[in-house]
Amino acid sequence: VHPECRSCSDGIRSLLGRCLAKQGWQTVVNLRSQLTAPQLAAYDYFIRWMKELSSPSAAKCSHVTPCPSNDELPDLTLVTDASRSGGGFLVLRGSVEGGSETGLADLPMLCGDAFRWSRTQRNFHSNRREMLSLVVGLRACADLVCHYFTNSKDSSDCGSRRRPKVHVLSDNKAVIHWSREDAPALFNSGQALEKRALTRLVLVAMDELKALKRHADIEVRHVEGRSNILADRLSRLYDSVVAPGITLSDVLCDDLPNSTPVWPEESDDDIRFLSLDSSPEPLTHCCDPYTRDRLLLFRHCEQNAGDVSLDLRTDFIGLVASSPFEVSPCFVEHIATQCYDYSTVLSRVRCLRFILRLLRANAVRADLSVIEYSGVPCDADKRALVCAAQRHDEFCSSTRSRGPPPCGPYVISDDGDLDIPLVLFRSGSPFGTEVFQYVLPKSVPKLREKVLKDAHLRSEHLTVRPTLSLVVDYHLPGATRQCRDLLSRCITCKTLRAQRSWLSLPSVRSDAAALAHLPPYWHVSVDFLAVGNHVKLFSAVCMFTRHITLFRAKSETSSEALRLLKLLKAKTGSVRIVTCDRASYFRSTDQFIRRVESELEASVCLASSRSPWEICSESHNAIVIDRLRCMLRHSSGKWPSDRDDEDLLLERLMSIINCRPLGTFLISQGSAEVVTPDSLYFGRTRDGGGSLSGSRPTSTDHSHLMPNRLKAFRNVFLSSVWSELKKRSLTNVSSKCKNGHAKPQVFYPGDAVL
Repeated sequence: VHPECRSCSDGIRSLLGRCLAKQGWQTVVNLRSQLTAPQLAAYDYFIRWMKELSSPSAAKCSHVTPCPSNDELPDLTLVTDASRSGGGFLVLRGSVEGGSETGLADLPMLCGDAFRWSRTQRNFHSNRREMLSLVVGLRACADLVCHYFTNSKDSSDCGSRRRPKVHVLSDNKAVIHWSREDAPALFNSGQALEKRALTRLVLVAMDELKALKRHADIEVRHVEGRSNILADRLSRLYDSVVAPGITLSDVLCDDLPNSTPVWPEESDDDIRFLSLDSSPEPLTHCCDPYTRDRLLLFRHCEQNAGDVSLDLRTDFIGLVASSPFEVSPCFVEHIATQCYDYSTVLSRVRCLRFILRLLRANAVRADLSVIEYSGVPCDADKRALVCAAQRHDEFCSSTRSRGPPPCGPYVISDDGDLDIPLVLFRSGSPFGTEVFQYVLPKSVPKLREKVLKDAHLRSEHLTVRPTLSLVVDYHLPGATRQCRDLLSRCITCKTLRAQRSWLSLPSVRSDAAALAHLPPYWHVSVDFLAVGNHVKLFSAVCMFTRHITLFRAKSETSSEALRLLKLLKAKTGSVRIVTCDRASYFRSTDQFIRRVESELEASVCLASSRSPWEICSESHNAIVIDRLRCMLRHSSGKWPSDRDDEDLLLERLMSIINCRPLGTFLISQGSAEVVTPDSLYFGRTRDGGGSLSGSRPTSTDHSHLMPNRLKAFRNVFLSSVWSELKKRSLTNVSSKCKNGHAKPQVFYPGDAVL
């Protein structure tokens, strides 16, 4: 009944619960130090809001009973609205006269609610937010009506109970249109409801409207936005501005822009923001202690010095939020960031040292003409560079304070020209002498990158080791990884070492789903196979069922391949696409390709020269050779000379290969049958003993018929076996590539990749 009070309590509970979730219940919490500036501003707003709601000047709490004395539920009016920050609804008692919405404010409220959106919901389309508000309002109204009809006294003796009328009002025309239509009729009419979320919301709203229609009459109509004041006010409770450019909803959703400036609120005199008389520390709520001390210093200067006050009044003071953990780099790191190479860094350091020498000489009024600007960098410039790089480094500071470990590679060099000692790296030369190098710590990555870049250029874009060998003056801890990263971004190295190679994997695009509805051998791959003793076989493999047919070939020519394809089409009757490798007899346009198109009415597809294994003939030929080796063991591997023995050998060989299991089962009539190439071709698997596996009917239904069994076998194969074979094939092939991590779906067969 009190939507504003609930919204205020929900908001402050969400704010403090999220910020202080890790604090114990017995822990004393200082909100001024725990909360950020926007969160603290939101907290202060909630405190003022609660004081306003509980003030004596607020309206007295008054509730009107929803039912009159005659136990009849009056007419109800549901008003909903949504904004970017939240939504709200009101259930009012009664209805406006004549369909006008101007009298909504005079109707007594039965219930209402205001709710805020999450960070994700704030990005929803306005129609979706309006639909969400309508669903919440319909649910509350339906609960109210159903509760009345369920718990009120039965008035069947006095006649039928009066059906109240519920008026649903919204200022969104799309929501009104979707609520008026029936859900099936709405979807059949082809409305633009592509998003699943919007579709689900429409269906939920239809369910709530159907629940209301069991007890009441529904009227849904549009209300003008300027008349929908009550619901609009509830939906914008979290739109209150707690800081310049920041609303209450932004803080609760943690949807704040980065580096948000907190500007003074005084517009006529900005310096007043620093000299508030109400608090000794005026900026406690919006800045950190360091910034607060600086501003208090400015205020002290204003009170004690008149001329400083005039200068401060001319400036516009703003506090920009920054990360307290951000560490500014040293001075030489700024120089290295702005320079292209190492020589430019040294030139700027030399120029700065020259300027400092001039200033020192001018301070003591010495002769400036004797100071010369050196055109070549010297060792003093490098020492100054290293001194600035090591000054604030943690490793170098600890080494100087504690001293280097005994007999270690690091030593301390106390140079009289510098204010701090330098950390050096000690190594040896082939001649037995000591070599000292300046240590460039990891805290100056840009400077180290310029040194590595200079060495890489002098090595003429060689690999990591030659590049590091040319870094003579400095020692870079962990330089190998940084040098490797630098070389990986070098365009010249990429161009020099680039090779034109093929990264495409086989069987990326597959037409298995289309082949499942076509006859066997519609798409066939053919190849010649030599089995020894000048004997050649012609193999034809169905690209979907993996069923194989073998013929004895007289020669390995285009004309012989065409003859055997004609024989294959006579046996199967469905050869439309012929896939083969790029052998000369298959590649011949006049002798093979055009003759296949004219005489067989089929098309020829040549496999890619980079992936000839994608036609699957190589794997099947390996199975054929392996089985032949076992079957011809009794004759020392010799091919039978008798033609009848040869035909019997080929038939037995094809039977063994075509009856091999493919890894899954078809559950039918209480039995599990193995999926084989034969079952995908015939709908059954041939048995060498003369029986037909799975061909005897065990019931009166039609599932044992061959067309139905063939369809069932193909569905099982397509849904499980085919996808598993492709996954394993892609995994095995990609593991053999140089870049095994490359995604195969990015490339297609035939694409050239540099």
